[in-house]
Amino acid sequence: MFDEGIKVWLDEALAAGLTPIALEPTEFDAMGRLGWRKVSLPKARFPRLARDADTFDFSGWPIYANVSLPEQVAYDICDALAAREAEIPWEKGTGGTASHMGCESDSTPMDVPLHPGAERWYRERGQKD
Repeated sequence: MFDEGIKVWLDEALAAGLTPIALEPTEFDAMGRLGWRKVSLPKARFPRLARDADTFDFSGWPIYANVSLPEQVAYDICDALAAREAEIPWEKGTGGTASHMGCESDSTPMDVPLHPGAERWYRERGQKD
């Protein structure tokens, strides 16, 4: 089973006797070609783990757009999300908000480049180099 919000349920699952499946390098390679990121669940963060466990990450809320989307439309989408960020649920305790979707972090990995309009929006707000 792969599921988001692992911080919420993993400790309880481990206490019930469940263990993460050990995946092979070929499986990580195949999924990596599809865009899945390999990450480690550290025993230091999840003490009931027998050891660090490698798994897949699908954190974040990616919003995909074709490169042909006009730059101003992508910019306006970012503006609309920021205007409504108080209404967009975010994982408690991460300190993130919808405005952080364009910044690299554990909860918002940047596996694909930003659309030029989104990049401009984040740069103008000092959130991009």
